[in-house]
Amino acid sequence: MSFYTRAYDPNGVGLDFAYVAGRGITATDTPIRRITTQTSDPRIQFPLIGQVSGQVLQGGFIGDYTGLAIGADFRIHPSWTDFRGNPGTTDPNQDVITQSIPILP
Repeated sequence: MSFYTRAYDPNGVGLDFAYVAGRGITATDTPIRRITTQTSDPRIQFPLIGQVSGQVLQGGFIGDYTGLAIGADFRIHPSWTDFRGNPGTTDPNQDVITQSIPILP
């Protein structure tokens, strides 16, 4: 199972993409394994208007544009939307990223 997590940001704001591996129908007591190498700050994009304050809020909804495939190569192939752009070079934008990770140790 792959997902966005705030577990790697001590302030609980930044997002990373991670996965857990389990057997059977549950993944409890399974360590979260980080896939991304740099935390993304969702406040950079995805503004919305606060229902109570009426103020512009950043990072309200980043979407749930993720996927995970398991290949015949015994590897998982997670994909996710990364919104950092190329830090220091380009403005934040949305890119689809994937990585191939072995299932078996």
